[in-house]
Amino acid sequence: MKTIRISGLVKTATQMRQELSGPLSGERKAVLQKRVRNALQQIDEILKRESATVNTLPAPSRKAYMFLSTLDFDAINCSGSSSGDGHPVSSVSFRGLRRSLQGILDQWAMARKEGRFQDVYEHIRSHSEHLEELIREDSISAEQLTLETREIRGWLAYFAQRNHFDDYVMALQTATPCFIDAARALPKLPNEISIHFKPMRGIYSSKTYRNLLLVKMPTPMVSFDRHTFELLARLAIQKNGQKQPIMEAMLDESYQMVLGELELLAGVADKSKGVWHDLAQSFERVNSTYFENAMNQPRLVWSQVFTSRKFGHYDQAHDTIMISATLDGNEVPELVVDFIMYHELLHKKLGVIWTNGRKLAHSADFLREERRYPDYDKAQAVLKKLAGVSHSQHHPDHREKSRQHTEPKMKPESTKAACITNPSRVGRNSPCPCGSGRKYKKCCGK
Repeated sequence: MKTIRISGLVKTATQMRQELSGPLSGERKAVLQKRVRNALQQIDEILKRESATVNTLPAPSRKAYMFLSTLDFDAINCSGSSSGDGHPVSSVSFRGLRRSLQGILDQWAMARKEGRFQDVYEHIRSHSEHLEELIREDSISAEQLTLETREIRGWLAYFAQRNHFDDYVMALQTATPCFIDAARALPKLPNEISIHFKPMRGIYSSKTYRNLLLVKMPTPMVSFDRHTFELLARLAIQKNGQKQPIMEAMLDESYQMVLGELELLAGVADKSKGVWHDLAQSFERVNSTYFENAMNQPRLVWSQVFTSRKFGHYDQAHDTIMISATLDGNEVPELVVDFIMYHELLHKKLGVIWTNGRKLAHSADFLREERRYPDYDKAQAVLKKLAGVSHSQHHPDHREKSRQHTEPKMKPESTKAACITNPSRVGRNSPCPCGSGRKYKKCCGK
């Protein structure tokens, strides 16, 4: 059985969840109801045309379809006004913003060789001011910005402050020799290193070009000292290091201070309220009943996708609990959301045990405390039902057959997007920032 992937289905459901969870006027609710009806009609037509069923959709798409098809608009309350000036939640981005950030990072790598950072600083400051002006002109709130836009906004605003800009320069000058030394031990890797501190997930990512090794790290790592960069270089380049000391450094006060200020400058968006369930209320119930109100509230967010297996996650470095959007359904009992909240708060309470450089999240103590949840068996039964996987996904040939799939697309909704200029991006015919002497289009720009 072939797998059907419908482009835009998950995105449509995610956008619908985000907007329905915020302030909503009666007129806007009617618009959204019509949009959902049209989307479901498109999906049904695609499935009929492909002689397929909902069960042939990948799990996230199937969950998204079920969310849209079971929406009961009559049960959704209207607040009398929509948020902002017509922009749905998490819908506003700025054309060219990502390229602008990449251009600044490339320019920074070139400036490190020449020791001329003032132009980079001026570009960051002008980009930040221009972005803030666009946001003010259109009265855009933090909730209306996409996650990526908020993160880049925070990055620009943070390094537009001269003392933080100098911290980046210092981190660049400290980290680069550490990674060069680690790369020299491996003959196949280029000795030329370019390091980017940027908004990203994970600990690091690296990619080798012809004459350059590009290493990307989360922005708050500008707070690391030389020893920590050496440990990270061994882990990232030589693959013989351990994650534990890096994870511990990410929990250090200096890292957390940078992270906190970045998030503050990005604009704090409240993502705890869903369409049917409110994570803040769930936290209050669980904290009061099971933790004697001793837990400080972490950041509470719903996931952007409809997961089928993992229903919650606690990010210790960011003190954030993420709950799967799959649980934000009218048919999901409150006790199930509270159980996942309880589970993730146990992670916050008990922390992580490290054994031989590997972390053990679900220790014997953890599992013992988890079983104390009064409705443990009921919650597990609902979660197993929600995690149900179609027969086609368990078919022994599923992986091989799924490589040949059709990918019809839904008609995209028109969205309003502002534009930001990008004067600092490296031109195609400019010298490559890696210092190879070749044109950018012939080197790293390939």
